Amino acid sequence: MKISAQFMPGDLPVFLESVRKAEEAGYARAYLVEGQLLWRDIYVYMTHGLAATERIPFGTAVTNPRTRHYSVIASAHATLAELYPGRVVLGMGRGDNAVRTLGLKQV
Repeated sequence: MKISAQFMPGDLPVFLESVRKAEEAGYARAYLVEGQLLWRDIYVYMTHGLAATERIPFGTAVTNPRTRHYSVIASAHATLAELYPGRVVLGMGRGDNAVRTLGLKQV
């Protein structure tokens, strides 16, 4: 069994300290929750988290095709995967909080 950690991107110094500790503790992956009106941008935080660690993969938990176009999601993940091979995971979903906070219906 592999155990992953989930983070809500908010306070960058706390986030970076937390992901470093998660990696040291042996967590298998680090996932970031997306909600543009509730937290900070997941791709900015994924980039900083990847740069601050050595092995732990980072992923979206989850992004959605309602607030981000498929091509934007693909490009962001492909770019990060080029910079950090084998350390980027794509998690897509219906966009609960990211969509609901805008008053839209989930995908």
